[in-house]
Amino acid sequence: MLAARYVLAIIFIASILPLRAAAEATEKDLYRFGYNPRPDFLAFDPHYREVHDRFSKELDALQADMIRQQRAGRKTFCTRQIFLECRWLVYYTDDQPRTQKRLDDLRKALALKADPHDREQDKTDGSFAPCCNAWWLRMDMTCDELITMSFRWRSPKYPVTLLDRINSPQKLRQYFDSLLISDIRKTGINNALELNMAAADLQRFILFDGTLRELPTKFDFDPGLKGALLDYEDNTWQDPATGMWGAWYRATNGSIVKTADLSTTFHLVNYRNAKGVKRWPQMFQTTLAMKNGRFPFGWLEEGKYMSNHHNMDIVTLWRLGWPEATRQQHAQIAGAISEMLDFCLKQSLQPDGSFKSPEEDTLSSAFYFGVGFLHEIGYFTKANRFWTDRPFPEAQATRKRIADRITQLKLDDSEATWALGMLRLDKE
Repeated sequence: MLAARYVLAIIFIASILPLRAAAEATEKDLYRFGYNPRPDFLAFDPHYREVHDRFSKELDALQADMIRQQRAGRKTFCTRQIFLECRWLVYYTDDQPRTQKRLDDLRKALALKADPHDREQDKTDGSFAPCCNAWWLRMDMTCDELITMSFRWRSPKYPVTLLDRINSPQKLRQYFDSLLISDIRKTGINNALELNMAAADLQRFILFDGTLRELPTKFDFDPGLKGALLDYEDNTWQDPATGMWGAWYRATNGSIVKTADLSTTFHLVNYRNAKGVKRWPQMFQTTLAMKNGRFPFGWLEEGKYMSNHHNMDIVTLWRLGWPEATRQQHAQIAGAISEMLDFCLKQSLQPDGSFKSPEEDTLSSAFYFGVGFLHEIGYFTKANRFWTDRPFPEAQATRKRIADRITQLKLDDSEATWALGMLRLDKE
């Protein structure tokens, strides 16, 4: 799910910052492992900056209203889908008519007393996205709903035929090829978010099929998809220089710039449980070198402050590849995780058990990534405590405080459900 991972995942901040913020660091520092698409958008549309600023302010106000209503107890299954589509259109495209239409839709939905749709399945394509139009977002939201259903040993009523679009090795490769290189000066579209989210979803749909983690799609996948997916990731997409995955861009001079994206790399490594992952030495070297960079090409939100979301991605990569790291890298990683833990417990976690995470789009996503980070580093139990022998005697009291707050807020969407699941799993 967008908000569950990069939800989220994850705004591509580099594409939206005003020029004065870019002046805080050199271009080389900001985009050492990435790419700045802003000049490309301005080349596509000289008025992009003014239009984008207007759209982003409008979206911020609507998001604040949505969160206010969530705190008051409103269920936002449909509204949040519209919001996520708006966010993609505002921050990754210059499609102005479509963006304005979806912003208007969001405003109208928030003016209603309750969301017009709940968690029903669309029988025409088997998706769980009644309020979203983009195919890849419909797939992303459906993936999250099916994960939640699988936890409850449930299955959907209809087959998820939405996946017909990629159901052959040729279709799958063509889809990825259509996204891999963004040529913003010609199209006005930055494919980075769709590429990241679609790859994360397809990893789980395809690689989990036939395993204990299989998602209940009621859909028959082409048997050649697994091999085609892994071949594309390992032999076409992964950058041998950095060991990482990310969007590629066609630069002004026609050359291709390959980015090292922490979120994309986390998704691809995590959802294959690191099986068969190549180029670990380069990946460790890159993740440590990008410490002070702006996410997704570094650890820091806006290049300024930590985020539980990004920290969860990073420590998961380190945990999965820990045996491949050198002794020196082990020491560096242990020090970094200590800093991240201090941020989580002393700055992000609030006295009432909630998390202060302004970069997340909903209360549930803030809980999910805060809990996810603590789970990944083995804070609550020793099961994942790969990086230290340090005890955390207060952890169980902290775990209960967070779980109680989620329950008090009556949050029941996928991310809140996953957060509670991790907290119950980590009970000693």
